[in-house]
Amino acid sequence: MGLAAYASGLDLKLPSLIVSSGKVQIPDEWLSTFADREKYAYVEKQNSSISDSAKLAAAGQRAFEDATVEVATWLRRESGCEKLCFAGGTALNCVANTRIRREWPESFFVLGSRVHCC
Repeated sequence: MGLAAYASGLDLKLPSLIVSSGKVQIPDEWLSTFADREKYAYVEKQNSSISDSAKLAAAGQRAFEDATVEVATWLRRESGCEKLCFAGGTALNCVANTRIRREWPESFFVLGSRVHCC
């Protein structure tokens, strides 16, 4: 999500992801946006702009963070556990993890994935 820092997560006015009982669903508005590949697939001399791509990245980061916080809150409530542990791709999203750490500073840690170059 390197482009996310270059735009507001609210520019595209996309809704939050739908979170219910720990499950996450993607609203139709997002799917319609993904269908417009030419607008967001930034390649020079194509009918798109880096600004459009940055707006989509920022919206995606915002939606991911919001959904992650909701799922983490649900897990904490349902399990009764105070400690949170993330692994896999979620554990690699530093911005989302920082947001959760701010909300639960004493009860969060990350077991990160092994990152490989090749």
